[in-house]
Amino acid sequence: MKNKFRNTFACLLFLLILNPLYGQQKACIYSIDCDSTIKSVGLRQISPFWWSDYYADQLIRYEKDTSLQFHVEFELNQPEIKAVCLYPSGENWSATYHSMLVSPGDSIGFRAIPVSDSKTIEYRMEFTGKNAGHYNFMCELDLKFPHQKRPDFRQTGAIEIFKDSVDLWKKRKLDFLQSYPGNNQFSETFLKYINANIEDEYAFILYSPVANKLIDRDKLPADYFQDVYQLPLADESLTEHYYSSLLSRYISFYMDDARSNFDTIYQNIKQHTSGKPRAYLISALIGRFADHQGEHYKTELLNVIKESSEYVSDSIYLEYIGLAENYYLIHNKPFPEELLSSVKLKKYGDDTVISFKDLLNEYPNKAVYIDFWASWCAPCREDISKSSEAKSYLKEKDVAYVYISIDREEKNWRKATVEDAIAENQYLIEGEHNSALVKYLRFSSIPRYVLLDKDHKVKMSNAPRPIHYYFSQLKDEIQKITKRVVTFY
Repeated sequence: MKNKFRNTFACLLFLLILNPLYGQQKACIYSIDCDSTIKSVGLRQISPFWWSDYYADQLIRYEKDTSLQFHVEFELNQPEIKAVCLYPSGENWSATYHSMLVSPGDSIGFRAIPVSDSKTIEYRMEFTGKNAGHYNFMCELDLKFPHQKRPDFRQTGAIEIFKDSVDLWKKRKLDFLQSYPGNNQFSETFLKYINANIEDEYAFILYSPVANKLIDRDKLPADYFQDVYQLPLADESLTEHYYSSLLSRYISFYMDDARSNFDTIYQNIKQHTSGKPRAYLISALIGRFADHQGEHYKTELLNVIKESSEYVSDSIYLEYIGLAENYYLIHNKPFPEELLSSVKLKKYGDDTVISFKDLLNEYPNKAVYIDFWASWCAPCREDISKSSEAKSYLKEKDVAYVYISIDREEKNWRKATVEDAIAENQYLIEGEHNSALVKYLRFSSIPRYVLLDKDHKVKMSNAPRPIHYYFSQLKDEIQKITKRVVTFY
């Protein structure tokens, strides 16, 4: 969703690789002649489970110092991914970011040069200081090969043509590295990182048609993966695309849909990986299936959670597994009474303020599909514009369709409600994304859809979206909770 908002802040993605020989050191990021349009700088710790709402990235924002510049120091105790984000005045999100290899002890100066038109505010980054050539190369690499221009199977239509385009993408990147002025000054560590990153991205893109369910595994040519290198069994080659490549190879590739083949994938991970990659993949597998809250794999999932400590020792991974288990276990349970009473919502039309309990009581013995949205959320409003088929089906099945906005500005909520013609069953929640209801459901991005059964127990806290692409999935879930039980006497 954030990629929709290109007019808001500029992000600089850093991959921090810590050699144990360095010991505990600091890195410093500072601005040079900071542009007046930049209001603050954010230091974001990137989660290895970035897709998961209950293990979101952590962000700390810094204001300008007395000299109207930025100076941020942080310790590097272990390999980790971070992002430095530049916030223009009055803006919140951006889609501009560059990956960087930062070594402990580095002091990184940057200039942010605005590149703006009538619709966007973006920045071209220039770096000075130790290893400045590394940083400038990676910015130029990202500008020359933006993610939006990656080969896309949907645009080729034929797997052989797609494979050729991915091979060419990789070759062009390697050629760019070889011909780049000053590459003879690059460190051995940096060259190893760049080559590994290109290989990881190559694998990630190759696996994407199957991972995204655009083609069946058995339709791939026999030699399709012949140029994909074997992943290392330790994380010395941790790169921007390392986790994505692991997920595509060992999890998404074997999922026929979002809720299938759990045990097959688990056994494959145990058989073909070891060490930290295996620990990460088991943690990610637990999280992926916990997110979808399927009932049919409950026993398998909880058993794997119990035995995960045999393979997982990393404290971050263990914390994530615990959060995933808690998230999964809210499935099929009613909301806590305290939450039902404390959450307040304003009803569109008559402006009455009611509790979440009062809202649910308006739909006795009736399943409820909740659409969490906001006026500023472009994907939310796009879904709304394409939801007529789903809304008709839900009405046919006697399922209430309820809108809950997390807008901060009430006037914006009212305006968007009128523009999108969604006044019926429309509410504005108090507290926005900090509401106890949002925290209980553990989501950090919208649109988000929650499905409650006739007893108002949580059946899915991440239900299928109400658009055509997900309509068959949504119908399946609705049929499960609305089917009649026939008793014979």
